[in-house]
Amino acid sequence: MEILFIRHAEAEDARAAGGDYERALTARGRRDAAMLADRLSKLLPPGPIHLCYSPLRRTRETAEPIEQKLPLQGSEPQEAIAQGDLEILERHWQGLATLAAAVIVVGHQPHLGQWIESITGARIGVSKASVTCLRWGGLRQRGELLAHLRTEVLERLPHGD
Repeated sequence: MEILFIRHAEAEDARAAGGDYERALTARGRRDAAMLADRLSKLLPPGPIHLCYSPLRRTRETAEPIEQKLPLQGSEPQEAIAQGDLEILERHWQGLATLAAAVIVVGHQPHLGQWIESITGARIGVSKASVTCLRWGGLRQRGELLAHLRTEVLERLPHGD
């Protein structure tokens, strides 16, 4: 199964009203999230796709265009993404392995970078609105890094279907 890690798009400053949990995307962040959702279909394997995202506002807002653009098998917030709990997430992915060709995970730094390194051994600088694709090997197994695409590269891809 493939996992696509997406870091949330640009958000308001951490000192914004409502605190870290309620930081909204900026205008640029909304544009990048829409572009990302449009290009994502070019990166996905054929078959059912499941979306998981952190319940924090900036990741929910990054996930919304993906929900609108792609025919998803399922979509759900996962507190484990916000908490950085890879063990819980991997157990969840194990349950999806026979049902989904890929899982899209919208989350935060530093967790995404740590998970990518833990799964593949690769150290990636995970910038905002970037996509890192990997083939997940299963619980406590090594995976394979397939691609890492920053926003500037995603913008060059053809529009989605």
